[in-house]
Amino acid sequence: MYKQLNATFGSFSVAVLKVSTRALASDSPGDATYATLENRIASWTLQRDALATGIKSALTNSAFHDIALNEQLAKSYIADANRLIALAESEAAGG
Repeated sequence: MYKQLNATFGSFSVAVLKVSTRALASDSPGDATYATLENRIASWTLQRDALATGIKSALTNSAFHDIALNEQLAKSYIADANRLIALAESEAAGG
């Protein structure tokens, strides 16, 4: 899930690229569609960055510091990543 969330060609990035392309192609008055979609992307990116940082930290602690990965926390990370990817993919499909 971490790779789908954080990789250059992961599900999240591909969906965000599609949304950004749609934003750039829009011709709504006052660039309203562009602004709305780019603000949405900025929000998703902040959420993704925070989530990816948490996942990376948990994985690093587990792999290199012998700290057991908390199952509930892992499930929460997976659910949050799935939700964020689904949001981006839904918008990429046309909202």
